Amino acid sequence: MSATYRSVQTILRKQLLVPVSRMQSKQKFTSDLGLSSFELNALLYYVEEKYKVQIQETGEPLTVQDLIQSIEQKNTDHTKR
Repeated sequence: MSATYRSVQTILRKQLLVPVSRMQSKQKFTSDLGLSSFELNALLYYVEEKYKVQIQETGEPLTVQDLIQSIEQKNTDHTKR
């Protein structure tokens, strides 16, 4: 489990009060974890603030793994500059 994954779990648990004990990487935030569109936007806000990245929504349901990969990719790109 990566540090980014644990960080997203912490944000979900502390900021959005979402139980994350059974969170898995393939789960979708809305249909599987039960986040409303407002809660998903709040999650993205907290992640963007913490990591200083911009997360682009693609219109597809966002999975935990999608978000983790996006954060890690943007952090890698940022450190290469």
